Amino acid sequence: SMFAVFVLSAFCRGNSGESTNRVSIEIGSAGGSLSLGDVEVEVSESTLEDTTTLSIEKSSEAPDGVVGDSYEFQPDDVVFDPPITIRFSFDSGAVVSSRLAIVSLDGGQWIELESVVDVESRTVSTEVTRLSTFALIAQDVVVDGDADSDGDGDGDGDGDADGDADGDGDGDADGDADG
Repeated sequence: SMFAVFVLSAFCRGNSGESTNRVSIEIGSAGGSLSLGDVEVEVSESTLEDTTTLSIEKSSEAPDGVVGDSYEFQPDDVVFDPPITIRFSFDSGAVVSSRLAIVSLDGGQWIELESVVDVESRTVSTEVTRLSTFALIAQDVVVDGDADSDGDGDGDGDGDADGDADGDGDGDADGDADG
């Protein structure tokens, strides 16, 4: 396990650069973390009773709208209790007009996970009980913007409707007078 710790510290210093496609570490009851590229997994203390080897590997599977790389996490047969944290970093400039979310590959389908975006630290994180292949996606939110402006338009519409109602009222009154 000393070797695994050394590998992790070397990676944290960035010596391995972007050429690394796979990293692993042994994590026991003390907890720990492992990162590769722009993703990190964090296991809190007392989550694992037995020492377990966690690994992250760049994956060729990619969802629509992926930001950066997809990553396959192992082992995929361990249930983590309490949940562990998967955290992606992102470049704020690239995704300023997007909604960010972490997705998980489940039976050939990408499932969106409940994700927390931290604009200050430029990270998106989620908590999971099982490892799988994870990716960060950016979804265009222009549609939501249009919906909001349409809402304002409806407000103006109500004003017009009131005007019409007054006009009808006058018409009825005139009609009664003529009668």
